[in-house]
Amino acid sequence: MYKVKGADGAEYGPVSDALIRQWIAEGRLNGESLVSAGEAEDWRPLRNFPEFMASIAAVATAGMAPPPTDGRDRKSTRLNS
Repeated sequence: MYKVKGADGAEYGPVSDALIRQWIAEGRLNGESLVSAGEAEDWRPLRNFPEFMASIAAVATAGMAPPPTDGRDRKSTRLNS
């Protein structure tokens, strides 16, 4: 179980690892979100928890999709002056 410190400064939890993964997928948490594991008193960025690295990476990779194109080949387009 984990505790999460929200952007509002409030503590949420205890929450399960499954809920943390869900919140990552929803964009509610990211690698910089502060988390405390179990009964620990320290708060660490979520990116420091190996168990969540794949979830964080999946969201980051999804955000790097190429922009949609309009079907034109940009190399062959030239400006007329």
